[in-house]
Amino acid sequence: MHDDPAKAHFILIQLNRLFGAIMVVTGILGATGTVAMGDWFAYALLVVGVIEFFIVPQILARAWRSPKE
Repeated sequence: MHDDPAKAHFILIQLNRLFGAIMVVTGILGATGTVAMGDWFAYALLVVGVIEFFIVPQILARAWRSPKE
């Protein structure tokens, strides 16, 4: 069985987005008081989750882009 690096990269990017979304939802729940956590931690989790959802996948995609010949 041959491992396809593009498939692995796609899966890692999607997992990154999933965990970013989970962090955002958890941050929102913490900021509204639904989940017991400090406000500073909830807002930090929210910011890191947004960065992980929107910015990090673009950085990974650029890093893994095939070189132009």
